Amino acid sequence: VAAARERGMVLHANPLGTGYFGKEAGEYATWVANYSNTLLDDSDFLGVFNEPGLSTVDLVEIANMTATLVSGAPTTVGPDMQHLSSSLKALESSYELTASFDVLASHDA
Repeated sequence: VAAARERGMVLHANPLGTGYFGKEAGEYATWVANYSNTLLDDSDFLGVFNEPGLSTVDLVEIANMTATLVSGAPTTVGPDMQHLSSSLKALESSYELTASFDVLASHDA
């Protein structure tokens, strides 16, 4: 991280692995926020999810919880679902989900 900062780079970090990691919503949000609070600053990008496989309601709940727990203001990226078609379907069906991220992103496995 220090070497990246010295070179003027920004970080884009999200949870390694896929799914929900067997955590409850609050536990997951705290885990992601703690990671962000340790490594990221306001110029960085935080991907809250990595192919989460969760309902739209759960995604919104966790993204909003995470936002309240993160110190600073990294740019949030998501929902990063496994397939572009899944991300588009979820985003089209929920304004709340779309509003939960600064940058809309998806994987396309």
